Amino acid sequence: MPQNPLTIRSVVSSSLVDRIAKDAKIEVVTVLTGFKYIGEQILLLEQKGEQNRFIFGYEESCGYLAGTYVRDKDAVVTSMLLAEATSYFRARNMSPVDVLENIYKKYGYYINTVINMEFSGIDGANEMKDIMSSLRENVPLEIAQLKVLQYSDFEARKRTDTETGELFDIPLPKTDMISYQLENSAEVMIRPSGTEPKMKVYITTAQAEHEDSKELTEKIKTAVQEMIKT
Repeated sequence: MPQNPLTIRSVVSSSLVDRIAKDAKIEVVTVLTGFKYIGEQILLLEQKGEQNRFIFGYEESCGYLAGTYVRDKDAVVTSMLLAEATSYFRARNMSPVDVLENIYKKYGYYINTVINMEFSGIDGANEMKDIMSSLRENVPLEIAQLKVLQYSDFEARKRTDTETGELFDIPLPKTDMISYQLENSAEVMIRPSGTEPKMKVYITTAQAEHEDSKELTEKIKTAVQEMIKT
């Protein structure tokens, strides 16, 4: 590890890395959706002569980056890392799958699911705007029988603790997205796609057992679809 190592992820990507990084004393920087924002953070480090701090960056839409060789999604470096990891663990009589299982056993079985809800046609964009407005005006107390602990409005750049009412600033640029931090380490994030006539819903669950995470994911998925339809 370099001195003061740093990793970067997009805000809708798996938060599993946050828990791993905390144990490994690695700083995590969260950016908006879009791989250009990861490259931008590398540039900012470079301008301070700290580019060697960067070890890894990723987003949920199959984008991975290690080192400062490239600043966009790159399958070549990713393939090299996977080959290197496979060689390293095989020498220790393990496979990458074995290592992943150990991570899940330690931190929980993280499942990250993306739902794409289409709103095509001439009225699709307006319908999505109406849904986002409704969701902001009617913040649920629970989703799939899980209490909403925090509600975040990335357009207002504010996060609300639903128990105390305390407000926190979100240190990211303004964007049309909301999120619900639920009990049992679950999270729901909703945003209109910037490139397609779709509403994108990101669901994270992290239970002690894989089947429990799958079951909870399905419950949340059903509840959120009903929220958006109404």
